[in-house]
Amino acid sequence: MRDEDKRRLWKLTESLETELKEEPAPTIEDLVRRRLERSTNQGPRSRAVRWPWLGAMAAAITGLALAGIGLVRGRAGPVKLAAAEFSTGPDELVTVSLDDGSVVRLGPRTHLKVVQSRTERALWLDGRAYFAVARDASPFVVRTAAGTATALGTRFDVEARGADMRVLVVEGRVALAAGAGRATLQNRQVGTVSQRQPMTVAVVADVEPSLRWLGGFLAFQATSLGSVAQELSRHYGVPIQVRDSALATETVTGWFSNEPLDDVLKVVCRAVRAQCVIGTAGVTIEP
Repeated sequence: MRDEDKRRLWKLTESLETELKEEPAPTIEDLVRRRLERSTNQGPRSRAVRWPWLGAMAAAITGLALAGIGLVRGRAGPVKLAAAEFSTGPDELVTVSLDDGSVVRLGPRTHLKVVQSRTERALWLDGRAYFAVARDASPFVVRTAAGTATALGTRFDVEARGADMRVLVVEGRVALAAGAGRATLQNRQVGTVSQRQPMTVAVVADVEPSLRWLGGFLAFQATSLGSVAQELSRHYGVPIQVRDSALATETVTGWFSNEPLDDVLKVVCRAVRAQCVIGTAGVTIEP
């Protein structure tokens, strides 16, 4: 490199260094905005199950259904509660939308069979799945080789491998039955079934670590907006508050898969006819 070229490169480096030093530090609002532009798209890959039709995701507030983001990746739907089977590979996540409004997220190495029944909504599970169950007059029963889990509420996580079974309740209640053992699990309770010991029930301080396998998947079933805001805040790492107590009690039904926070907020706030405001302290949802 010639001496003249070296001097030009040195001057350019000095100029760039000066510009970097003079750039002001980002504000909290800048950091929040940057975070909103990112998507938590990590973990096992999602696969779209091929069906002749694809239902659009919707967010429903107190009976008002609004069209939301079209989520095609990692989704099957809608599937009638008749005979149908799904299987996932070692690194796949699949979301199944049932025609009753329930949503099931299947983990890797999982087999799910929907069994036709006139008296109950029955599914056979071998593997791991997260259930967001729509309210209906007929029972929603998850059967495994180790026992059964009957939904008495909305959202719960089941892992069943052979004679072992683990059920974690995120919202609502679940009736767990295995052999002679019976238990009704409440929010943040986990029930464990094993051949080696009697059924156990324990309280979990934080359900988030147990649900990390879901990746960027979120599902709500008649969940209060206040709870939705808290979950979104934990999931994306951005403070989110609902500033109106009446607004916080409105319910949200819908699901999202690997969507950035700004897109999720647009759907939720549009559905509740509220405003999402980005400020120096985070995001607020206002009437």
